[in-house]
Amino acid sequence: MAEERSVDAIREAARTALAALRGLAGAQDLADAKALVEPLRNQRDYLAMAEVAEAVSRRDPGDAKNRRLYAQALIENGRTTAAIAMLRALIARLPADHAEVIEAHGLLGRAYKQIFFDTGDRDAPFARDALAQAIDAYRVPYAADRANTWHGVNLVALVHRARSLGLRAADDLDADAIAAQVIATLEAKPEAERDEWHLPTLAEASLALRDWMASDRHMRAYVGARDAKDFQ
Repeated sequence: MAEERSVDAIREAARTALAALRGLAGAQDLADAKALVEPLRNQRDYLAMAEVAEAVSRRDPGDAKNRRLYAQALIENGRTTAAIAMLRALIARLPADHAEVIEAHGLLGRAYKQIFFDTGDRDAPFARDALAQAIDAYRVPYAADRANTWHGVNLVALVHRARSLGLRAADDLDADAIAAQVIATLEAKPEAERDEWHLPTLAEASLALRDWMASDRHMRAYVGARDAKDFQ
């Protein structure tokens, strides 16, 4: 396996890619730029991430993964409503079972969640609507497939918050039951198939069930992992 590039090397590669795409770029230049968007996210270079994703979109606006990552960069840069419009357009044009639709629903939930937490007045109608929209967005992929555990654990957190505020959003959902199902799904997954979100999702679900020891154990293992990225 090739050694991972340093933070500075990725930043320099991004500058090179942007210069190339502003000139007489070829197919390889475009491919190289596309391959940089996620590494920029992983090191939390959100401004550069947005710049490269924008440059890629000008040449290949149909690239679903790039559009989804661009929306994520917009959220991280405080352009949440623009991200929502981009994500809704992406969901509308792709098949419901497309992998990027699953990711886009999760980011849509993330965007509405950001709107809710950014406001100082949690009783404002727009804030409560944002919380309800976030719950709906995370609910779709989790209802379709219980393997979408990161959507499930976010759903748990938001249902708990809605209950604490006395909101009647998603009254039919049992947050503790969802948390238990998330844990069961993750623990049943073979070790070779576990990804970088396995431990933090277990920690969050355990926290929801007030299993403090398990939550602490999983979180310690997670933050101590040598391959953890800044974004995580």
